[in-house]
Amino acid sequence: MAVRGLGFVVGAAAVGVAGAAELALTWTDCGDSSTHAKITGLTPSSITTGHKARISGTGIVDTDVTGANYDLEMKTMVGTVSCKGDASQSKSCSLPLGLGMLTFDAMTFPIKKGSTSVNVDLSLSALIPGGFARTETKVQATGTDGSNLFCMDIKSKPAAEEFMLPVIPAVSEVEPRARLALTWTDCGDSSTHAKITGLTPSSITTGKKARISGTGIVDTDVTGATYDLEMKTMVGTVSCKGDASQSKSCSLPLGLGMLTFDAMTFPIKKGSTSVNVDLSLSALIPGGFARTETKVQATGTDGSNLFCMDIKSKPAAEEFMLPVIPAVSEVEPRARLALTWTDCGDSSTHAKITGLTPSSITTGKKARISGTGIVDTDVTGATYDLEMKTMVGTVSCKGDASQSKSCSLPLGLGMLTFDAMTFPIKKGSTSVNVDLSLSALIPGGFARTETKVQATGTDGSSLFCMDIKSKPAADETVDRSNVIVV
Repeated sequence: MAVRGLGFVVGAAAVGVAGAAELALTWTDCGDSSTHAKITGLTPSSITTGHKARISGTGIVDTDVTGANYDLEMKTMVGTVSCKGDASQSKSCSLPLGLGMLTFDAMTFPIKKGSTSVNVDLSLSALIPGGFARTETKVQATGTDGSNLFCMDIKSKPAAEEFMLPVIPAVSEVEPRARLALTWTDCGDSSTHAKITGLTPSSITTGKKARISGTGIVDTDVTGATYDLEMKTMVGTVSCKGDASQSKSCSLPLGLGMLTFDAMTFPIKKGSTSVNVDLSLSALIPGGFARTETKVQATGTDGSNLFCMDIKSKPAAEEFMLPVIPAVSEVEPRARLALTWTDCGDSSTHAKITGLTPSSITTGKKARISGTGIVDTDVTGATYDLEMKTMVGTVSCKGDASQSKSCSLPLGLGMLTFDAMTFPIKKGSTSVNVDLSLSALIPGGFARTETKVQATGTDGSSLFCMDIKSKPAADETVDRSNVIVV
């Protein structure tokens, strides 16, 4: 089973001078004793966003291989992309929100026993700040006989010199870290034994480990408990569960932090008590993105609810007033985003979308996006389904199209509103409006969204379907990043 080309091609989606970041590559062989190919090396040791590079993994296969299927999965800070298929054929898959491309390069079969390699093309946009260009790519293949052919895990992260030079937006010469304000609520109910009464500190700083301590009053003795700790961040969600008498640390996605539940000492006597969580957020995270929501809850060994505490972090007030957040500079406080659209309806859809205004929007400002079209029948009522994919997650709004509804983007980075339609709608020209607000704290290169708006008549018929995409306007790419997206 010979693996031709354990060689990975990283072809950047953005080519340019400024904005490129050097990323160090590390790899491991994730196969086991049943895997035919053993990975022995990977080159180069680093790549640069905004430039095409070939990453080549090499290995030894212990049998001839007539054919194989591959499974390639890449985790990034903007989501996960998966490519699967016949290893004798090349296939390209787009990263979420147009921030890159992943390609499995065709292998030539049969492969003979002995030295071999495999190629994967990876494109990472130079618009991605170096501190965020952390990825984990798993490439594995299965022979046509069902046997394991190879498995290689490749990770990228900012190269060492990136940390020493002020080229990463979140790490400026003036303020290398961001201060985050903490707020909290007691999320327990009448059955919860402990009522949370306070939380310290009131703020934390990225790049430093902080102990967050919640205090409260418990109304009974507690002999033991299990905990469930979940933290939502802009790069994904981390979950920690276990025995509350033991400490446990869980890594945030892509190595951008660490969350630790600190062991509690049992038995706990009725009265005052506390629970501690240690949190480390990388200083590479721009302040505007260091928004988190952490829920800490515990259940007694008898099944009763012990406590529930919800903790949120966001940039402290003074962060908004100082030019230390990359996306909100004194020169360019907002990013202009170009809008494109398509009618995603089919032959059964009553309304055909014919236009959309405006052609661009600006982060930090509320914009009304209006789609116009022609409907071929009278409509007495409808329900809508609005879904928006962003780099910090997906938001979904559904409801009665005669009523307006607003839905918050994850981590407070924006708002999406479906504007009420007036019924009945008469056959002929019509319109649908969506209000969108994207925080000015989002760097222009990240303000890529895809919004699908569709409606169904009360009779079950398809009323309309419109797909709207936003991306940095052309002048932003030239003036701010000095890169050209290809």
